[in-house]
Amino acid sequence: MPPPAATRALHATGWLLVLALFAALLGYQIGRDVAERDNRADCVAAGTGCR
Repeated sequence: MPPPAATRALHATGWLLVLALFAALLGYQIGRDVAERDNRADCVAAGTGCR
């Protein structure tokens, strides 16, 4: 007997939430890396050096 439609819908919704969270965290990390690289380029161009 297949599970009820509501159970399948909740299961699918849960997986979509997990995927959305993963995508958000990945996007956040990529954004941080890009900002850090941009900041490093700025201080190298200014000749101040970075820590």
